[in-house]
Amino acid sequence: MTSRIAMPLTVCALLALTSCGSSSDNAPQASNTGQSSSTSATSAPATSGLSVTDAWVKALPDLGEKAMTGAFGKIKNTTDHDITIVSATQNVSDTTELHEMVTKDGKQVMKPVEGGFTVKAGATLELKPYHDHIMIMKMTKSLPIGEKVTFTLVTKDGAKVEFTAPAKQFTAPQENYSPGTGTSSHAMSHSSSSTK
Repeated sequence: MTSRIAMPLTVCALLALTSCGSSSDNAPQASNTGQSSSTSATSAPATSGLSVTDAWVKALPDLGEKAMTGAFGKIKNTTDHDITIVSATQNVSDTTELHEMVTKDGKQVMKPVEGGFTVKAGATLELKPYHDHIMIMKMTKSLPIGEKVTFTLVTKDGAKVEFTAPAKQFTAPQENYSPGTGTSSHAMSHSSSSTK
């Protein structure tokens, strides 16, 4: 009689142990999955929503007295909301400015743009000579034709977009430096230009 009672009790004990082992194996896996999801969510970089094409820089084979040049290209906003570019950096000098063209005393003058470049939702902003452009300033070495410059644009919300632009020959009138009030500006006259 005793052996008949003991056998069912032994089977129940084994089943209970197996059940406990199974649930304890599953618990850490669920916890790890949660940690993995949390990590990937917090480490995902902010996307800029911008793409840059046809980028190029005016070559400066001889540094001369100016020590500055311009960068151009097309910046497309691929989102459904406006994006403002507030600053830029590049790898050939320590000073970069976002410039616009304005009329001052009957002349076309370029100066730092207040508030940055705003690219409308779904639109493309074209940077070109004598219009909006990126200015590389205080250069300490020349920029020969064919050399590549790496740029990083920073948007108002902190996102970044990087692109590379080759230096190209640019035929146009010499830029004339015209100090502004409180900000640097450069007088330029409109004329035919070409890139090669």
